[in-house]
Amino acid sequence: MDLLPADLSIRADCARVEQRLQSPNAVDLLVNNAGIGARGMFLDSDLAAEEEMLAVNVAAVMRLTHAVLPGLIGRGRGGIINVSSMAGFIPTGTGASYAATKAWVTLFSESLSMTVAGTGVRITAVCPGYTRTEFHYLIRDEPVDVPRRLCLRAATVAQAALAGNRRGRVLSVPGRTYRAAALASRLVPRPLLRVASARVAGR
Repeated sequence: MDLLPADLSIRADCARVEQRLQSPNAVDLLVNNAGIGARGMFLDSDLAAEEEMLAVNVAAVMRLTHAVLPGLIGRGRGGIINVSSMAGFIPTGTGASYAATKAWVTLFSESLSMTVAGTGVRITAVCPGYTRTEFHYLIRDEPVDVPRRLCLRAATVAQAALAGNRRGRVLSVPGRTYRAAALASRLVPRPLLRVASARVAGR
């Protein structure tokens, strides 16, 4: 299949990808990996940048999934991997909109997994923590300094996502530390979680 370059923040480009996904036997596995983040605090951010982030992180995931799902269900096989984030589990004073988009991706994936149950289609949300890619450098002005033990390799995240989808896992959280943090985020009362998040951020 030929490559199809597209800017998913542009509705017409997203529509071209949707059309490709709707063609017979287009794909057996859709990976919604495109994602962007807005710089800084919400009140200081550019509203156009926030809207662009919503278009890529939320609208494009929804539209491309909607385009490919009927074909997958009709064939009774295939999968969708939606790349979410640990940020979707924990409220944060910085990157508020980004965290909200990833919470949406996770819940969307969980809900769809119930919709397609018994069809042969597998849906997985992969929720990595800090992963060494250019993403963090593009959305920050200062160097990114994260303890080595918390750094994930992109290949590790990709392998976990693919393995999780093959096994029918709805949520895949790579790394023991991040799996423990994800579990804690669901057990700790939300007010305490907000306090802890603020302290970690130094605010």
